[in-house]
Amino acid sequence: MSEYIRQLEAFEGKYNQETKEVILTGTLTTKNITMFYDALTKGFTILTLVLQNCSFNTKDLDKLFDVIINRSSIQRLIIMTVEVQFLNEIITSNSSPYRIKLSYYFNTSSTLYGFCQAIGQNETLVDLDIMDQTCIDDKFATIELLNILRKHKSIKNVRLHVFDIQPSNKNETCLITSLLNDSFISHLRISESIISHQFIEALVHASKERHSLTYVEFYNSQLNEDDISTLQLLYTNETLTHLSISKQQYVSFAITEMRQQLINEFSQYQNTKLEQKIAQSYIHSSICLDNMNLVDQDMEIIIKQAIIIKQCNFISLQFNKFTSIGISILTDALNNNNNTLETLYLGNNYISDDGVYFLANILSDNNYTLKTLVLQKNRITDRGARYLAQMLKVNKTLIWLYLGQNDISDEGIRILAQTIENQNHTLEMLVLSCNKLLTDLSIDYLIKMIQHNQSLKKLWIDDCNLSELGKERLNKIQQTKKDFYIRI
Repeated sequence: MSEYIRQLEAFEGKYNQETKEVILTGTLTTKNITMFYDALTKGFTILTLVLQNCSFNTKDLDKLFDVIINRSSIQRLIIMTVEVQFLNEIITSNSSPYRIKLSYYFNTSSTLYGFCQAIGQNETLVDLDIMDQTCIDDKFATIELLNILRKHKSIKNVRLHVFDIQPSNKNETCLITSLLNDSFISHLRISESIISHQFIEALVHASKERHSLTYVEFYNSQLNEDDISTLQLLYTNETLTHLSISKQQYVSFAITEMRQQLINEFSQYQNTKLEQKIAQSYIHSSICLDNMNLVDQDMEIIIKQAIIIKQCNFISLQFNKFTSIGISILTDALNNNNNTLETLYLGNNYISDDGVYFLANILSDNNYTLKTLVLQKNRITDRGARYLAQMLKVNKTLIWLYLGQNDISDEGIRILAQTIENQNHTLEMLVLSCNKLLTDLSIDYLIKMIQHNQSLKKLWIDDCNLSELGKERLNKIQQTKKDFYIRI
């Protein structure tokens, strides 16, 4: 037993002897999988296996799932915040399950399209639940997924969460078509949308005529009173088994629920290596915790040791595996305990728009010390840009904002640029490098921002999708403004 534990710890695996729980993170090699396979078949008792942010070779997947399902003591398998490639391998493998529920999933375009293609290749899946704690806010990915589901031969029940339905937009049109003509959508959650009467009629048809839709929720969406009454009548008549209409943003509710789940699942969690690292730092100092395979459970340790006890003014958490759950934990601590932190590096994590929502809220309300925020490569989209723009309207302390290597398109750039142009007077540096969805359509908004904002001194916009003509226009505006630098 001790030898198996030692081997697990050698590749960053964690074993809780009281709960018989194993947590595996990061990239698992063939050697790691073989060791784990041998341990399970030789009597290593594990009741719960958690695969968190895992990826490994496709050829090892069937072997691993065979031993988990057929030849081990494992009673519960939890797959958390997986890499899209790993998830797609599960869906298309020989051991593909009949039911898949994603309790958290990244909503960038590349992730969703890869997921859609994997679903299209699957031939065994019956139930697909992408409703809880996730949200498809890419209109084209929503359409792609619905088109694939319409042709799928085995999928019978789908639980879906969709963001930003507007009258006559493509999201609404495609969803109405599915509700009127298909029977696979059984549960539907709608967030931050404007709901038309035509869409309500489609919901009624799917529920009352097709008897497929039984569960409907709306969060932070606009419905008129007559349509609400229509839905309530469906619920009263038990055509709908569940109906909820909330003014709250779903992300707040979802993250609270996930945090409680995290507490329940990992109440005995420890990370001795992290605690020792923080203990070595001085009070009011800088601390770098990059590349330590840190996960959301580690955030409580960081808060207690680095923020409350050490009162660090600089914390770097880059190249780890934090999600919006960890960020919500962090922002709660900043709200209640922080008056020293000035620089926060969160680059190369999995924060997403939901994590940005919590950061933007805290920087809008109570945090008067943070001057530098680094969020590069965190799968942030236009929705995240919208949250940041709202924050920049009122924040008076943030000087440097890094948003490179994300998925912000021209629409997100427009929102940010117009806010900085007209309503922010403190930001000095904005990094947008490597946002491949940023094109020449953003040039006019960026030029107006540069011309009218008086605090901004640096703009990094290199390695985006700008033409040579677009770059030349930005270079010319740079020459007209003293002490302003653009990296193109």
